[in-house]
Amino acid sequence: GWHYAKLLLANERVSVAEVGRSTRQLRRLDTLAAGMLRDGKPLSDYPPFARRMAELKLRHFVLQSTCYQAVAEAMAGTPPGAEASLMKIRGSELQQDIAEAMTDALGLAAIAYDPADLNGAGRAPVEGPFGAPGILKDHLHGRAATIYGGSNEIQRNIIAKMALGLKMSAGTIAEQPAGAAALDGESLALLAASVERYGRDKYSFEARKRLPGSLPGFSLAAWRDYADMGWLAAHLPLDAGGFGGDPRAIAVLMRYAGEHLALEPLFAGVVLCGGVLAACDSAAARERLGGLAAGRRMFALAHAEGLGDGIDGSVDAVVRNGCLTGRKTMVLHGDVADELLLSARAEGNGGLALYALDTSLAGVRRTSLRLLDGRGAASFAFEAVPVTPITAGEGAVALAGPRDAMALLQRVLDDARLALCAEAHGAMRALNRDTLAYLKTRRQFGRPLGGNQVLQHRMTELYMLEQEAAAVISAAQRARSAAAQGGAAVRDIACRRAISGAVAHCIHAGRQIAHEAVQMHGGIGTTDELAVSHYFKRIMVQSRLLGDRDAHLDAFAAADAAAIACDAAGVASVPAAPT
Repeated sequence: GWHYAKLLLANERVSVAEVGRSTRQLRRLDTLAAGMLRDGKPLSDYPPFARRMAELKLRHFVLQSTCYQAVAEAMAGTPPGAEASLMKIRGSELQQDIAEAMTDALGLAAIAYDPADLNGAGRAPVEGPFGAPGILKDHLHGRAATIYGGSNEIQRNIIAKMALGLKMSAGTIAEQPAGAAALDGESLALLAASVERYGRDKYSFEARKRLPGSLPGFSLAAWRDYADMGWLAAHLPLDAGGFGGDPRAIAVLMRYAGEHLALEPLFAGVVLCGGVLAACDSAAARERLGGLAAGRRMFALAHAEGLGDGIDGSVDAVVRNGCLTGRKTMVLHGDVADELLLSARAEGNGGLALYALDTSLAGVRRTSLRLLDGRGAASFAFEAVPVTPITAGEGAVALAGPRDAMALLQRVLDDARLALCAEAHGAMRALNRDTLAYLKTRRQFGRPLGGNQVLQHRMTELYMLEQEAAAVISAAQRARSAAAQGGAAVRDIACRRAISGAVAHCIHAGRQIAHEAVQMHGGIGTTDELAVSHYFKRIMVQSRLLGDRDAHLDAFAAADAAAIACDAAGVASVPAAPT
């Protein structure tokens, strides 16, 4: 009986979230903002309001992804948990904020009073556009959404009670992106178990603390272990002992890197350079991919040239007569790289191409530096340095020209952004785990800190952010897999929207979890002796690689506008729901 009661209560909370209603309301907000004028221009073109709309749509994407994740887990037989309370909180608050945005869009018309409209007659406001009936009613009546069905404070109590005794979920590990044809479920589970075991037994925080002050700044023994266990061969085909580039396997490795603050060049070498070399499929690329997989050579990807670059940035480095001249800035693990894979303008047409460069050659000036989280980096200047083209392949994905090189690099960077999200998720899990343990064991005024309801509700917020991060990563993986199958351009739009949305949310979630973890640990949370401060720094670095939150929020809004244009043109949209 209690099982049925919990199931019915969970269904009630999910129904109060009203994901579909928020979808419709956001469409109404789009129409309203396009029709209302501010200083002679549509309100949708007013930057502060446009950003506000983008934030609302991002929250809706996160809520929708969380809902899909909960449905998938229910279909797999997982008993009801805290997900329903999470969705009730987020969904009801989103409804209220959308309704408030619509009343703000109406301007003075929002305060014109008509009892018939409040009583559901469906009339337009006394002043304002006729196409906006019921907005004031929705805003006023919607204030109850956070109260009925169990107030949001009660829902936070429920989550706190569950989360304070909960082992955090593995998130995206069990997710099967549509169309993925690499590792089977059993192999993926074995990989996840071995990675977790290695991190627990071989990569302790105390041992890791000693590495940044040594040369090369990470553990060479661990790097050799990664090669022996096949981690560095992630982009090799399955029949060659690799993971076939399976994004779920790469997410497992990157979650390990985030959870254990790994200093080795897993992201720079395996994700970025391994992705480029596998996609190029040239003889030169395949030779280098083998060297990477065996751990014989260190690689780093050099693309950015400016400190303030957004998602893509401009490339001015140029290759003439087979030699490179130019510069590259803040190359992650460039301080230890034997070779760089870099982007440059090709001689002749000036289009983008990809090259390999030996860092020991004359004409290379390397300025090494240390990043905030302890990892190494370097900036480079090149003066007529010989390079080897790696994008002139003869394989199945041989490149036809500079435009293909740019498209290849963008695909690799999109995959890398998903990997960064997985790394951030690993750091979130570790911070939440450590903060939960601290709240349970640290006593103040004769009782554990976790007995304080205010701290329970703050911990609940961190738990929800972590779970939402897992959901948006899964949604982005599905969208990326669907886009990789080719076909409709709308799949590419959905993919860009999902990836930028996932990055924007993970940056926000990571920062908030890191800030709260330090705050709840108190003064000790700011010291080097505690892992919390190191996670804080790691998340600071993650949030600035491959585009900051502002750039990804703008990209999310642009993709959303493109999706709306496709809908208006009658092009079928592609949902990001699990199949």
